Amino acid sequence: MVISYGLVGGIMRWVVFFTLLGVAKGVLAAQLVLYDFSGASGSEASFGPAFQPGDGFASNISRGVGLGASSASDAFSARNWSTTSFDQEDYFGFSIRPDDGFKMALMTLEFDERRSASGISQWSVRSSLDGFTVDLSPGQVSVPDNTETRVDQSISFDLGAFSELRDEVELRIFGFDAEGSSGTWRIDNVELFGEITPVPELDTWVSGVFMGVLAAVCGRLNKLARARNSRCPPA
Repeated sequence: MVISYGLVGGIMRWVVFFTLLGVAKGVLAAQLVLYDFSGASGSEASFGPAFQPGDGFASNISRGVGLGASSASDAFSARNWSTTSFDQEDYFGFSIRPDDGFKMALMTLEFDERRSASGISQWSVRSSLDGFTVDLSPGQVSVPDNTETRVDQSISFDLGAFSELRDEVELRIFGFDAEGSSGTWRIDNVELFGEITPVPELDTWVSGVFMGVLAAVCGRLNKLARARNSRCPPA
């Protein structure tokens, strides 16, 4: 039996379409969690999120053991930042996980930040997925030598690594290269964007699409086979 290239090409276009649609369905970004530090003194040992993610859980945000607390109204602040290079103990950190039966995709992390006159001059974000060894995009970010508040500082997650997550992930915002050990750095309005979806939902949807395409293919081939006194296994 001869199968036309036009038929195969048409089938492949539909398969690609449904595959891309399925991928897009899995990475629609929404605000998962927000730390707005409303009413904070800045020196709390930890501070909780403004709300919990639907079908998930986010921890309080806290400081690494290398830091000390400092005051900052309606923000979260620290001192004793490394005056030289990156230090694994100097960070603000929190964790997030999906509930059982759900999976998570992370898209972007945004926050506002402000340093004191002798505060940090660089920051970066790392995750527990690789043991906090690699900076997330855009890597190490230089901070201007002023005390102004910079809003919506942003990092992006690689969807190849940060989709289909079913376990807890910790994120750490590291600061370093401070002009003085007494310098402070504060963060505010920490927002994490992504999506948490039921595990069976996308799997069932993809299975349905596959079976639909398979039925269409076999139905078409059956028609060609009957025309040539041959047969294709029933769909």
